[in-house]
Amino acid sequence: SGDNVKSVDAYSEIQQHTSEYIYFRTDHHWTARGAYHAYVGFCKTAGLTPIPLESHTTGRIDGFVGTMYTYTSAQVLADNPDYVEYFYPVTEATGMIYTDASMANGRSMRIITENVSNRNKYLTFLEGDNPIEKITTANKNGKKIVVVKESYGNAFAPFLIDHYEEVYVIDPRKVDLNLKSFVFDQGITDVLF
Repeated sequence: SGDNVKSVDAYSEIQQHTSEYIYFRTDHHWTARGAYHAYVGFCKTAGLTPIPLESHTTGRIDGFVGTMYTYTSAQVLADNPDYVEYFYPVTEATGMIYTDASMANGRSMRIITENVSNRNKYLTFLEGDNPIEKITTANKNGKKIVVVKESYGNAFAPFLIDHYEEVYVIDPRKVDLNLKSFVFDQGITDVLF
């Protein structure tokens, strides 16, 4: 509670774009385009100017059949595969994956992967679900955000790169940590759930 806690109305922004390809047919996730519209809603709340979608370099991976097909094996889904559209951040950035809050012994991470060998093409975004990811950007504005997420956050977080010096992504299903301590230890300015 308090003035520092703000609710983001992503639904109203997404609702304006229901004629677009914002959710997959064969998977339970939103597309990167759907995540973009949620990001626009976040920007409105956070006082940021969203980067226009057409400013991003984009690409596409065809032939994606996701979780709905995995669970049902429905031929109609296999016959009508999705595609995964991705948008590169405008700002240069590098990413690392860590297994715990000590952030020791990390490995490099691709923010966007163009060629996913796994059949789960949603791994295009942040290499999927990982305990902790740290993205260091070319921005030198002192702003740092942590995104506490489940898998929907994977397609969303890359859009934040254009506004923050550091973007941390935490999946609470994969790591147990004291969030308050993590925020203070890393000098994080914004927390997004």
